[in-house]
Amino acid sequence: MAWYDKLEQPYRVEHFGWIGWRGIFTKDPEGNTVELVAYHSPLLDQPVK
Repeated sequence: MAWYDKLEQPYRVEHFGWIGWRGIFTKDPEGNTVELVAYHSPLLDQPVK
């Protein structure tokens, strides 16, 4: 995200708690959506008791 910020490239972030992913979405020069994902265990939803 720091790289996108440096380039002034617009992006949006979504969290997918059910799998512990953070997704970063942007567009390439042709308008296609590009998604980068990373696993981060603290993002996992807490199990329901």
